Amino acid sequence: MIVVENLAPSEIRTRFVSEFLGAEVGDWLKGIAAGITEANEKLGRATAGSNERIAEIAAIDTRYAIERRSRAQSLATELATALNEHRDAMVQYGSQLTEYSKKFILSADEREMLKDLVRHFVAKAEEGKNRVAPVNDALKRLRPFLEQNP
Repeated sequence: MIVVENLAPSEIRTRFVSEFLGAEVGDWLKGIAAGITEANEKLGRATAGSNERIAEIAAIDTRYAIERRSRAQSLATELATALNEHRDAMVQYGSQLTEYSKKFILSADEREMLKDLVRHFVAKAEEGKNRVAPVNDALKRLRPFLEQNP
């Protein structure tokens, strides 16, 4: 039994996973946490230079509409790909957690602890939403370049 009175939430999660769910499940959950973090960071990397690249596109003389459109299309494709990969990763991890929680018979206490663990993962996934807004904003700012007729 875990005495949780003086433990931090992260320590409670760690002990719950190791004592109740087992090492293999713990490793799997750590993999999910790492995957969510990596997906969030990858999306952040994809958008890191987008403002500068959009400014560069805007600075190209309007007489070179094909060049402007080509660069805008390239950036838009990169951003859309990163956004789709992020969404797919979040859906995959969410589905895995949902299926796990449905398939295993747990005591009421274990279910409550698992719910807390899922809330932790949901919070990590929510961090990713903060990275999605700049991508959508960049795609919106690219739209005029993509709609230009050469």
